[in-house]
Amino acid sequence: MKKRMISLFLTLCMILALLSGAAFAADSSGDTADGLHWELSGNTLTITGKGAMQDYTARGVGVGPDITEAPWAEYADTIRSVVLSNGITDVGANAFRGLPIESAKFPASLTKIGDFAFTAGLNGTLKQLSLPNGLKTIGRSAFPALRSQRLRFRARCRASATTPSPIWIS
Repeated sequence: MKKRMISLFLTLCMILALLSGAAFAADSSGDTADGLHWELSGNTLTITGKGAMQDYTARGVGVGPDITEAPWAEYADTIRSVVLSNGITDVGANAFRGLPIESAKFPASLTKIGDFAFTAGLNGTLKQLSLPNGLKTIGRSAFPALRSQRLRFRARCRASATTPSPIWIS
């Protein structure tokens, strides 16, 4: 009888674990208000769709850790890589603010990166960055504390007029 109770208990625990894992997987993707779709697979956040990404606000600015209020913010401890699909034209302000992004892949269609888009504080984790040829505008403090030895972008790209240095390497 005791073995049967233990067996039943363990079976119930396994079923609950499977159900909670399925719920987590279902919550790791979604659509944004601007019609883009995002999906987290492992440590990689992939965003697909066409057009400009909306600007996001950030919480904790000046009083705690700055972090985006984008729908993927709840996975901040997991996301290490961002992939934007071809067709996306703008990265919104604060889109990945406060996330420990190590790499980002930008599409040829990208023309603008918004203010504070990849701000990760003074301990920036972005290690490699290659910006597309069609990029025209980089917003204020889009990549502060970029820790990269490999940074490429075209000279035609202009920085936001409000800041003399949106990109610096520490």
